[in-house]
Amino acid sequence: MSVSCFTSTNSHLCKFLRTTGRDWRNTIYIECGDCQRAVSRSCKNLLCAFDTAGAPVIVPVHDVEYLFSTTVDKSECRAILTKANFCELYKGWIDAHIRDPYACPLNDLYVNWDVPNPSAVRIFLNQ
Repeated sequence: MSVSCFTSTNSHLCKFLRTTGRDWRNTIYIECGDCQRAVSRSCKNLLCAFDTAGAPVIVPVHDVEYLFSTTVDKSECRAILTKANFCELYKGWIDAHIRDPYACPLNDLYVNWDVPNPSAVRIFLNQ
């Protein structure tokens, strides 16, 4: 069994990179705070961009820091929102797409248990 430091899958990370123009600064920084429903410690804070259909593309800050070999400074993002404010603003979409009402409402937007390959995403970054 392979162990990955990523929470997101390869295809999701590639979608995130396309959506942000390969620049994590083109995102909304979502401060989760002390979440009792977090699926792992790596999902502590999130970055969000929106695809062409207006759907949120969310990736944990931890994944972006690993991918870009940098520390994400939230002040460099386009906006900063608490998770509660983000969920309230995007409530209609989240309610229509949530699978587990007891889990974090943003959980389904980035968690997938496939093990991503960091090399595949790095190749996309260099294209």
